[in-house]
Amino acid sequence: MRIRRREFLSIGFLGILWTALNYRLISLAMFGGDEFKQVTIDSTTRILPIPAPRGKIFDRKGLPMAYDSSAHVIMFMARDNKNAMELAENISPILNEDSAKIYESIKKSIGNPYPYILHEKLDTKQYLSLSELTFRQKGFRLIEIPMRNYPLKNVGCHAVGYVGEASESDLKRFPYLHPNQIVGKTGVELIKDKELRGQDGADITIVDAFGNIQKRFQGTKPIPGENVKINIDSDLQEYAQKLLNERPGALVALDPRSGEILTLASSPDFDSNKMVYGMTQKDWDNILKEDHPFINRALSSFPPGSTFKIAVSVAALEEGVTTPEELFYCPGYLKVGDHTFYCWLPGGHGHLHIERAIAQSCDVVFYTLGLRLGPEKIRYYANKFGLDLPSGLKLPGEETGFLPTKEWKEKKFNDVWYDGDTVNMSIGQGFVRTTPLDIARMMSIFVNKGSFAGCKLISGENTSYEGFKFSEKTYEVVREGLRKAVLEGTAMILNSDKYSAIAKTGTAEDPPRKKPHSWIVVAAPYEAPEIVVCVFFEHIGEGASFSGPVAKSYLDYYFSNPSLRER
Repeated sequence: MRIRRREFLSIGFLGILWTALNYRLISLAMFGGDEFKQVTIDSTTRILPIPAPRGKIFDRKGLPMAYDSSAHVIMFMARDNKNAMELAENISPILNEDSAKIYESIKKSIGNPYPYILHEKLDTKQYLSLSELTFRQKGFRLIEIPMRNYPLKNVGCHAVGYVGEASESDLKRFPYLHPNQIVGKTGVELIKDKELRGQDGADITIVDAFGNIQKRFQGTKPIPGENVKINIDSDLQEYAQKLLNERPGALVALDPRSGEILTLASSPDFDSNKMVYGMTQKDWDNILKEDHPFINRALSSFPPGSTFKIAVSVAALEEGVTTPEELFYCPGYLKVGDHTFYCWLPGGHGHLHIERAIAQSCDVVFYTLGLRLGPEKIRYYANKFGLDLPSGLKLPGEETGFLPTKEWKEKKFNDVWYDGDTVNMSIGQGFVRTTPLDIARMMSIFVNKGSFAGCKLISGENTSYEGFKFSEKTYEVVREGLRKAVLEGTAMILNSDKYSAIAKTGTAEDPPRKKPHSWIVVAAPYEAPEIVVCVFFEHIGEGASFSGPVAKSYLDYYFSNPSLRER
């Protein structure tokens, strides 16, 4: 067969290339074999992650509550245990940490395609000392990565949350994570982690046995995370936390018109920065001495006491078991079977209508109304007010309120439901549990005459609430009772010439503890409420005496600053 000229040239070129490759292989085998073999054995590929800047978290006015700043950290690439121990002993004096602890961290880089980054915020002296050490000690590098910063420290810590290194449980829970990555641990940082985190970039590197990078190939560039805006006002939040003054309790404020959460404060609190950069043993010991600062009491359930009477009042009027004209008599107690249930006021309130019973928080009147309604009707209306429904915020640790049933008690305690259980339920005691956010939502639903947009922490997100209807007459009677509570009743602490308000106090026994929980919930202004505030304190005393002054100070601050009311 005749071969064309073009085909002849192609065959010739391939022959020359084949000869050259064979010559190179023979040269490597004869003259560079040991070196070639060592590089082949000891060189390895490492994936060098490039962390994406995490999105910022802003308050409702655009002030940053969380953002990334640059920090120098150490990246380890140990080749074996011996090398890891040597690294730990050399670095330990510079970081002022136990070498054994550092050794355990460095060991994580052995055989791992992802270098292990010790998330340590280095000061200038440490950085310079480690920079000098890199020339003598192989197996680690200094790199610059984004580090989370919370400029307001403890302000909004329970709502905003904090980040930390992904744990084993995090890696199982979130398939998009890989070891050594930062992930949201609580609050908005957790529930919006996927949006905030963006997409990390990565370079491919070839490193030798000592962890020295031989060659670096550009991979993918990082994509910054999305920013998140929340409805909390950082000024109001900070003021609320100061008012709580590290006493176990909470303050929640809503705009009842939109459902936007203006304040979600829990006390005691903590500095989110310490959770990111790590705490000394002394810092951790000090936190442990406090009264569970990581519990979000705004979303924890407690017996609500007389704040629950708002729902019972609406139920009684809507179901027709009483009328605004009915005259009750309170001698200070009510006998139910073999038991005597007392009013909070020794000697009683005498004769009064339901409107004044709300204002004076008369227990005897509500015992009577509760027995007329029965537990099923009480539970029905309390449910309509959202007192046993999730808020929709999806924040970790949130508890759902609880409204007992006859069936539940029989199953739980192997006991029947007594009239005494209904009596206790009618004043928010016994088995009833609600959160401070529940009570703020209940008041918001009331002032909207049964409708509500749902609780909104994150700007732009929608939550739903089914809602219900009750009559205008019922609304007017209960509202006037709540107004009189401020003018002449249990909530007189809130009487002000700066604003008008409606309110309900609550003092909830919590046996075997001696001191009761303190509650107050308020809406203002009276004519067209634009803010609802609920204040709660654990085991401290009466609602008017402890929660009342805090609610008063918060509202004074709010109505004295026009910029806080701009929405």
